[in-house]
Amino acid sequence: MSSGEDVRGEESGWGWVDRHLSLAANRVMRLGIWVVVVGFLWASVVRAGEVGDSPRRDVVLGEGWRFVRADVAGAEAIDFDDSGWERVRVPHTWNAEDAQSRADYYRGPGWYRTRVVLGADEVGAGKRRYLRFEAVSVVADVFVNGRKIGQHRGAFTAFCFDATDALKAGENIIAVRADNTKFPDIAPISGDFAIFGGIYRDVHLLTLNERCIDPLDDASPGVTIVQEQVTPESAVLRTTLRLRNGLSKPWDAKVRFTVRDPDGKAVPQLTIGLMTNTWALQGNWVGEVTRPYAITNPKLWNGRPTTSSPAPYLYSVTVETFDGDTMTDRVTVPLGLRTI
Repeated sequence: MSSGEDVRGEESGWGWVDRHLSLAANRVMRLGIWVVVVGFLWASVVRAGEVGDSPRRDVVLGEGWRFVRADVAGAEAIDFDDSGWERVRVPHTWNAEDAQSRADYYRGPGWYRTRVVLGADEVGAGKRRYLRFEAVSVVADVFVNGRKIGQHRGAFTAFCFDATDALKAGENIIAVRADNTKFPDIAPISGDFAIFGGIYRDVHLLTLNERCIDPLDDASPGVTIVQEQVTPESAVLRTTLRLRNGLSKPWDAKVRFTVRDPDGKAVPQLTIGLMTNTWALQGNWVGEVTRPYAITNPKLWNGRPTTSSPAPYLYSVTVETFDGDTMTDRVTVPLGLRTI
């Protein structure tokens, strides 16, 4: 392990809670008397080509879906005939009309199916594939090639399942049973608003290296930034990464941290410059590593415009992982600094 750094295994990691608002997910973290305003927007996770060539591949599965507003036995099967179903694009809801016009709008199950074709190189060794849903209302059962890979309960939170073993080269069938029935154990129990059913946010097919920043921690980016102290002279921060070594051999995980200003320029005031650390991780390991650092003369987020700060000031933090000299993953998250 890197001297002076903290490494936690999966069984002792922090419990993170994703709370998704209408289009963004804000993380609730241990903060003390200081508040960190860090919107963990999945849109902030760097797609391939946005900042150099990232090894992480993110494909949004928006087109080519079939839908039926009914519960259909066997609809998860590979050879199920969905040709009579409605063609839709995801995001989609089946309550776009009836929930606007009457109180007794449809609350029940519906099915979605789509086909994804993968090349042999996309399902090869050394890669893992994940299905990430930004939200499905209210309960989602997800199937790949007839195999159930997971269930998620809750209408407003993202979730991510490992689909590696279920996907294959060639055509793959992804089927989702969504159900917005009123469940006694799933909030909201009541309210003066409609609970729209469906896959109402984006669906992502992620392809990651076996050695990566883990996407399975409640579908978070795997990068948590805690603001420990902020003064006009310095912002003391701590970044926690959830790393995954999916190979049996140990990994000397080299991790590089870069803080950038809103224009994308590396922050020169960073007290310890371009930060690179190495952690020795055992094989088949998932857990957390942490890295403290500071920014001198920080600029605050200031959500309310002022003369001196006409727009909210957001830094970004890019985390890159390496296996030797080969980059294995890259994630970028926004960082806003505030005090109360």
